[in-house]
Amino acid sequence: MSDTNNSPPSPTGREYLSLLATSLIQFADAVELFIPAIITQPVACDLDLGPEQEHVLALALYVTLGITIVITIPFSDKVGRRPVILAAIYLSIVPTATLR
Repeated sequence: MSDTNNSPPSPTGREYLSLLATSLIQFADAVELFIPAIITQPVACDLDLGPEQEHVLALALYVTLGITIVITIPFSDKVGRRPVILAAIYLSIVPTATLR
């Protein structure tokens, strides 16, 4: 009989760090899903919307986010990330500047 240990090797410090980084990234992604819910409540109050209309507003935000992701990822693969990011920044300046 041989004296072999069939247990898996114990994780190293680098593997623990990798697990921690992955967990933090997943947490950040999950937080992004809740941001529209936080945004729709003040907007619904300002526009005097009912609960059903507030849900439609949240749905519109999520659908817009999904469509934007489907469009921008292939587009950024073709033209590069920098032009897409700059265009997004420039396009977000216009509505922000016209708020007040």
